[in-house]
Amino acid sequence: MEQHGLKITRLSPAHSGAMSALHQSGFASGWSREAIETLLGSAHCVGLGAFGPELFGFLLLSLVADEAEILTLVVTPKHRRRGIARALLEQAIITAKASGAASLFLEVSTENTAATALYTTLGFEETGRRPGYYQSENGADAVVMVLRF
Repeated sequence: MEQHGLKITRLSPAHSGAMSALHQSGFASGWSREAIETLLGSAHCVGLGAFGPELFGFLLLSLVADEAEILTLVVTPKHRRRGIARALLEQAIITAKASGAASLFLEVSTENTAATALYTTLGFEETGRRPGYYQSENGADAVVMVLRF
């Protein structure tokens, strides 16, 4: 799949090393290779990666019954603000709809205003908050957002 000049590809457990390194560059508590391998090995998880030529970003999507949830989304720090997150989100929306999902959920830190703005432009709406959810980010709250199809 080509979007915004990037190649968006489904990821497999073989990509878990690169994914873990990227996740650790974007989050204070980055996920381990083993955790990512476990997720990608499950029947309900889809990994989408943005390549150009190396892995610039990825998204993990959980698909269960008629609900989809973005588990994580990360873009390399040097490639942010280039449309990579948007391309991954657009493909996640297509994938969720194709799976029969009626809605797509995500959680975002109240401190991540750029991500919140992007989600809002794609039609996500705030549905709740989780106080102190992000322990690694000074106890920031999580905003729960949903996009209904």
